Amino acid sequence: LLEEDLVNESLYDILKQKKGIRLSHANRTLEMSYATKQDAELLEIPVGSALFIFKGVICDENRKPVHRGTQRMRADKVKFILNY
Repeated sequence: LLEEDLVNESLYDILKQKKGIRLSHANRTLEMSYATKQDAELLEIPVGSALFIFKGVICDENRKPVHRGTQRMRADKVKFILNY
């Protein structure tokens, strides 16, 4: 994957088309937290500001983990759209 153009191509498309890995399901959690000093510097917010932490594991069709990730998002910049 180091040679792939992840700026202009989707990681998941590369995994499917070039590596033959078919993704099956994901487990995600969303929680609320507060910015640490490092978060504050990276996100340009005051220490202690509200954050959403989005964690996830994406698995292939054999339930083998393929991608794990954590996103720390400014709560003042998040918008959720729910369609039922």
